[in-house]
Amino acid sequence: MTILIIATLLLILHWVLEYRRHSRNVAAIPIRIHVNGTRGKSSVTRLIAAGLRAGGKRTIAKITGTLPRVVLQDGREAAIIRLQGANIIEQKYIFRSAVAMKPEAIVVECMAVNPVFQWITERKFVKSTISVITNCRPDHLDLMGSTVQSVTMSLANTIPVGGVCYTAETHMFSILKHVADHRKCKIHQILPTDVTDQEMAKFATSNTKTMCSWPWQCARKRASPAMWRSKACKARTPIPEP
Repeated sequence: MTILIIATLLLILHWVLEYRRHSRNVAAIPIRIHVNGTRGKSSVTRLIAAGLRAGGKRTIAKITGTLPRVVLQDGREAAIIRLQGANIIEQKYIFRSAVAMKPEAIVVECMAVNPVFQWITERKFVKSTISVITNCRPDHLDLMGSTVQSVTMSLANTIPVGGVCYTAETHMFSILKHVADHRKCKIHQILPTDVTDQEMAKFATSNTKTMCSWPWQCARKRASPAMWRSKACKARTPIPEP
């Protein structure tokens, strides 16, 4: 029994120290952007990272799609090899690797679907300064609830306390704003009209206005060339408007 108690206490101590180390890693990166939403997360993550790099910020991005990847500061990509299925603990290792490169910003695509895991990912792993919610549509109804309102509430778990949130969502914006106000988070609604047709003409896809709107607000003059070169904008399959 004594051995079991000691082992348990050592395990708890290890968890506490590990969490403190992760918190230090997170705090070492001043700009932390958490991208969530029903559609377009991976593309938006790439575009935001490209815009920040073009704006002179040392930026790391983590893509969680079918082929998870890390986009390095020079734009090169490194594959993430998963020995098992996707697990939100992966975000901890991303920060551990990223902090060694001393980035000024990190853009992380939310990889959680379960509402509880989304909350944990935001509050314990990413601790974002900026949240981006692309849109809110019926998806994963078995986990997020049977209505678009419940899906919206689930996605709102990544809205940070005291941070900033950008969203292209229109129909469910009132729910997102209610959550943001409760968390003292400034929320901004971005519209496709914020990007001109002339700027969009240089993209390979025709349905990316909403997807590009937020990065444009951050570094419009310097971001656009890098965003045009981004792989997200060279896709052959159009990305649907929300």
